[in-house]
Amino acid sequence: MLNMLRAILFRLRKSGALIAAPLAAVAVFAIFGAAELEMGFWNGRWASGETYDPTFLGLAGRVAFGSAPLLPCMAGIWCVQLFTDDIAGLPSGAAMKNVIVRPRARLHYLGAQLLTMLASCVVSTVLLLAVCAWLPGAWGVETPPVDAASVAAWAALAALTGFCFCSITLCACMFARSSRIAWVLAFAICYGIVGKLLMLPLALFTMGGGASAALEMSSMLPSTHAYVLGEGLGYFSYPGAMLKVVFYPLLWSVIAALVAYARLRRRSF
Repeated sequence: MLNMLRAILFRLRKSGALIAAPLAAVAVFAIFGAAELEMGFWNGRWASGETYDPTFLGLAGRVAFGSAPLLPCMAGIWCVQLFTDDIAGLPSGAAMKNVIVRPRARLHYLGAQLLTMLASCVVSTVLLLAVCAWLPGAWGVETPPVDAASVAAWAALAALTGFCFCSITLCACMFARSSRIAWVLAFAICYGIVGKLLMLPLALFTMGGGASAALEMSSMLPSTHAYVLGEGLGYFSYPGAMLKVVFYPLLWSVIAALVAYARLRRRSF
């Protein structure tokens, strides 16, 4: 049975990216679809003059994974793979045959995956808590309430997403002839396209007359910078605006530091 599975995967290796990337994109979007839809509801009701308070989980999930997902996904998966290789003591991609053949190496790599997943879960949860609740609260800015259930749910989603990213990249290294960069690009592009295509009908069917204004407020259109330039500091009076502006610079700073550290470790081998 295992040999049959290997034979099937060997024959599908050339088209593996075309099959796996859309499926992975749909799966990841389904995980965060609730947060996207919740924030879309809030955008539509706010544009229609109604009041609606988003939950912390919906706000954090919407901003962290809904806005401009291409670059964070590309950098995130690549960075996770670099660190998984480093923690497991494996060179880049070339030693995957040993992982398949040797059970001990396979368990060692799985342990590195789990460690990377837990670390990414802790870092993302602390970072989002700091930017969503602690720092704005210290500056006197009103934020959605943060409770233990929201934090636990966010941590679970972060862990699940980290494990999915690790598994996707591991499968890509095992069975793909193309480079990891091509797989990461394929997944990121599919994730962005699938997210936009699925969110558009959801927004139109659920928001009614407020759909147009809601799409302008969401990540469907590149209007965030226009809002910042047009309204200045008044932009930060909108719920979640500070998180949108601050989150990605922090995220890219962390990713840049991690990639630099991985590169330095590789030079020492």
